[in-house]
Amino acid sequence: MLITGYIAYRTFKRPLLSLSVVPIAVVFLLYKALSGTLVGLLLMTLGAVVFSVATIRVTASGLFKGGKTPEVGERGLLIVEDIQFILDKYRESPVLLITRRIREYPPHWSIFRISTVPAENSVSPTALEKLRHLIVKYLVEARRKGSKGLVVIDCIDFLLLYNDRLAVLKFLSDIRDHAVINDGVIYVALDGSIDERTRRLIENLSDGELKG
Repeated sequence: MLITGYIAYRTFKRPLLSLSVVPIAVVFLLYKALSGTLVGLLLMTLGAVVFSVATIRVTASGLFKGGKTPEVGERGLLIVEDIQFILDKYRESPVLLITRRIREYPPHWSIFRISTVPAENSVSPTALEKLRHLIVKYLVEARRKGSKGLVVIDCIDFLLLYNDRLAVLKFLSDIRDHAVINDGVIYVALDGSIDERTRRLIENLSDGELKG
C-alpha cells in the first residue's frame, strides 16, 4: 500500500491521494493487533473516505488552473515576434504553454513539452491530434470558468521538422477556429528557421501579428 501511495504521488502529484493509503497500510501492517478493533475500523474508514475525496478531486481537475483573469483584447491566432514579452506579460495569468524549453514556470501554468523522449507532460512532435485536444480542452475550460484562455506555442519549427507542412497548417487553422469560438487567444512564435513560404501561409491564416 505504501508503494501504491508513492506511485500515486509520482503519477498525479496529489499528496492527499497518496496519504489516504497510509491508514490502510497501518492496518495491514498491524493486522493481528488491529483486526476487528475499533481503531482498525476507524483507520480503514478514514483511509477510504480520504481516498474517495482525493480521487474525485483528481478526476475533476482540468488543464485550466485559474488565476488572474488576463486583460486581452485579441482573440484567435496571433503571430508573436518576441515570445518572452508575452510570457512576462501574462506571468500572473493562467497560460497553457507548448514548448521545448525546460525551465521553471509559474505553478498556475499548464506546461506541455514537445519531445521525442517520453516523460511526464511530454507530447511527441508527431502527435498533433493530441496537442489539438489539449488546447481545445484548455480553451473550453477557461471559457466555462469565465476567463480567457491563453495558449502560447513557441516550437512551431520543431513541429514542422517532424510533420508535413500541410498537417501543421491544418492544425493551426483548427485551433485558431476553436480560439475564436471560445474567446481565447493563441500566440505562436515564428523564428528565422521557418522558410519564407511557410511563414506567409501561417500569416495568412492568423488574425494578426504582435511586434512588441
